[in-house]
Order: sequence, then C-alpha cells, then structure tokens
Amino acid sequence: MATHFSIARDTTKFLFNYKLNAYNKSDFDECGTFNENLYYTQDYDLWFRMAQNYRFIHVAEILIHSRQHPQQCSVQSANEALKEHNNLFVKFIYDLSLGEITSLHHHTPAIAFQSIADAMWNRGLEDAGEFADNLSKEFGLVKVARRIKNIIPRVENEKLLI
Repeated sequence: MATHFSIARDTTKFLFNYKLNAYNKSDFDECGTFNENLYYTQDYDLWFRMAQNYRFIHVAEILIHSRQHPQQCSVQSANEALKEHNNLFVKFIYDLSLGEITSLHHHTPAIAFQSIADAMWNRGLEDAGEFADNLSKEFGLVKVARRIKNIIPRVENEKLLI
C-alpha cells in the first residue's frame, strides 16, 4: 500500500526510511545534487530539498535490507555524525513554513514546534530539539502577548487600573 508523504509530519517524526529512492535527472537539475560539504547527511539534505518541490509516495513493504556493523563510518564517528544531523535538522526546522508546521498536528505553532522538539529529543538530537523548543516558547509568548493586547483595551474601556 502506498501513502503520500508529508514533509513536516514524516521527517520530524522519522516515519520514513529513504534508503531506496528513485529520481529523474531533471529532479537534480531543479533541486541540485548531493552537498559534498556534508559527510554523514548528504542524503537527508538532498531528500529535504527534493521534498520541497515534489511529493513522495511511501511504499509500505520491504524493498531493501540494510545492516549496521562496528566498522561503519557512522558508527565509528557517531559524535561527528550526531553533530551534523543536529545542524541539518536545525536548518530543516528553520526552513519549514508556518503552514507546514501547523499541519503537523492541526494545532497552534507552539504545540506543533513542541511536538517536533519531542521527536528530535527522542532521536537524541538535543540541539534540534532545543531549537524547536525555543520556537515553541516564542510562539507561545506571541499568543500570550496577543491576549494581553486584547485584554488591555477592554480594561481601559472599563476605566480599571492595572
């Protein structure tokens, strides 16, 4: 069974496995190729850029098997890989539009960013989680500030002092 991919939902909740993707050459012409400055996250970076322009379809059946082993570069250099993942996901979160953010759970940006923060922390991406958490707090404060702005005129109209 194939389902459509949502960039905000599926990437922030890690409900995807992209080891097997098919692209056309014209996709690379439009979105660019692998960022050779990235060592551990070239595929994520490319995938995020592709997802901004194209819809992906997730095929819910096993098409490929992969394995990890102690000599694998991402295992031997786990700290460097984690740092690069954190940096990439901070950028990814920053680049999400407000519409993508709020579609995540059909809630306010504050709640959506908090959900993203939780997903990042669950994957050990502390910096990305902290970034999303700070955005959640900022949007929460914006909401509080709007409420205060709405309350003050009513209070002034009633000639009450605060």
